[in-house]
Parts: sequence; structure tokens; C-alpha cells
Amino acid sequence: MSDYDADILLWSKRQGELVNEAEAGWPNIAEEIESVGREQLHAGRSLLRQAILHVRQDAVDRYTPAMRQRIDLARIYSRALQRLPKQIDDQLPLPVPDTCPWTLDELLSEEP
Repeated sequence: MSDYDADILLWSKRQGELVNEAEAGWPNIAEEIESVGREQLHAGRSLLRQAILHVRQDAVDRYTPAMRQRIDLARIYSRALQRLPKQIDDQLPLPVPDTCPWTLDELLSEEP
């Protein structure tokens, strides 16, 4: 697998650096190459944001007030933490809080 296929952001950054190091007077080419990675990063963030909002909205739509006493948010969060991958693409994931940083009311509010 090429560097381009494995991590386009890293590839684009490195290619831009190489063009700049060549002192060939190609700053616009270097910027275009680096922008490929930034665009992919932006697209990835956007897709993750949409996925999170979709899952959250689905939970809000299915929730009823009678469920409140049966929802153990701390337990749900703890179980989710146990299912997190130990590594993502051979890298450790960013740290996450040990306890849920949101209340049930915050998660179910109409405001995203």
C-alpha cells in the first residue's frame, strides 16, 4: 500500500514539503498538494460530525420520559469505553474521559 493510500493527509504534507525543499519556485504547487490532505481531513471531520448528529437524533426520537429511570448513563458510557479500539491505524487513540462528560438531559436536548 502506498503512502498516498495509507494516509493522504501525511502524504500531501510530505509532498508539499519536498516541493518547497527543492527551491524550484513552486510554492503554488506545494500549496495545492498540501490542500489535498486538508480537504480530506475536512471531509472526514464532516462525515464524523454528521454520523454523530444522526445517531444522537435517532436516540432523541426513540426516547420517552418513562425510560429515564431505566437508563444508566454511567454504565452505558463505561461499556462504550470498553469497546473502544486499543489502536487505530497502528496509533493509540486520543484519550477520553473516564466518566461520561454529558448528562442525559444534555444528550437528549433538542439543541445539537
